[in-house]
Amino acid sequence: MDYLKRLLINLALIVGMGLIVYLGAPKFFDMIFQTLYALIGPLVFVLLIAVALPAKRKYKVYANSKRRADNVAGASTHKLADKRYVLMLVFGFVVLAILSLMMALVNNAKAVGMGGIGILVVLIALKIVPELFMKRIDQKSKEVVRARKGAHAEERVDDLFARLSEDYFIINDIVSKFGNIDHVIIKKDAGIFLIETKSHHGKISVEDKTIYLNGHLAEKDFIAQTLNNAFWLRNKVKELFEPNVWIYPIIVFTNAFVPFMPPVKGIHIVNVKFLIRTIEKINNTNALNEQLWEKREIIFRLLKGT
Repeated sequence: MDYLKRLLINLALIVGMGLIVYLGAPKFFDMIFQTLYALIGPLVFVLLIAVALPAKRKYKVYANSKRRADNVAGASTHKLADKRYVLMLVFGFVVLAILSLMMALVNNAKAVGMGGIGILVVLIALKIVPELFMKRIDQKSKEVVRARKGAHAEERVDDLFARLSEDYFIINDIVSKFGNIDHVIIKKDAGIFLIETKSHHGKISVEDKTIYLNGHLAEKDFIAQTLNNAFWLRNKVKELFEPNVWIYPIIVFTNAFVPFMPPVKGIHIVNVKFLIRTIEKINNTNALNEQLWEKREIIFRLLKGT
């Protein structure tokens, strides 16, 4: 709804500014329109999409003491969205500049000595480039939205744990050898949980130990990603503890329907509504878990590289 609201506001602003220019300086408006008429569609499209997308995420502030500045959920994903956003704007304005140059060449063909073949080539380019340009901008805007949704999903999971008892210790946004680990949870009476958060919509199913989304293969092998991160995490924590530490990996979907299913290669796959319940079922109080809990701050610094 926020995006749609911004989209409508931007449309109203563009129409309003155009009307003001037309009423105040109709000749100037006519000159601009005649020069850029082929670019009006792409230009409006870029302005609507680019300005409507939030350039920076405004993080929520919670009073809960578990929140800390160096432990923000979804921080890396928001940075990725910001980077994609900037690249989209740069790409858009570069292409618009090129199209404007082409229009200037056509309008001043005699002055620059351009012949008929040259004009024809430029006109063909002016027909093809805007369509390709709009498709590319649409693709890039979807990448920004997808990254934002992923970050919001991580924030939602973090919020679940931030509101629980002091028996949970949350470590968010860890850079591993295999990418990024969304959350590591240390539970006082159970050990360490690795949580990979997904914001996909639809229905989740598993065939041949592979996750399918709406009957189609997901864009990434979530099982392999989670296992790789779990092994990396175990080896990392092993630097502090002599015996092997057992890692409980979980893939949680915040929007998709996930039917009940047994663990796949030791990985629990659940909807966010059943995440806490899944963790609560594991109660394995032992000396090693007590050590993990006592050294949770040391583990935090180890994983965050601080």
